[in-house]
Amino acid sequence: MIDIYTILGIGGAIVSVGLFLPQIIRNYRTKRSKGLSVITYIMILLLDVQWTIWGLAILNYILGLASLFSLICTVVILLQKTRYDRNE
Repeated sequence: MIDIYTILGIGGAIVSVGLFLPQIIRNYRTKRSKGLSVITYIMILLLDVQWTIWGLAILNYILGLASLFSLICTVVILLQKTRYDRNE
């Protein structure tokens, strides 16, 4: 039987993963990323690295994998920012 805390963790992981997808899609469609703060996304990147390491270290794979996916999304957004700002 799955407990309420695991359900909450899975729900949080889904929200965390889905958080960045609209920005990635918008950047891709418009080929623009004006207005995004590089400093904010670098801080999110550092946060994701720490959560990923911690989640995997304590064998909480839901947390670790969700954080890893968020980290990948953050890297994609930073790459989009770099590429699209160069073209503007």
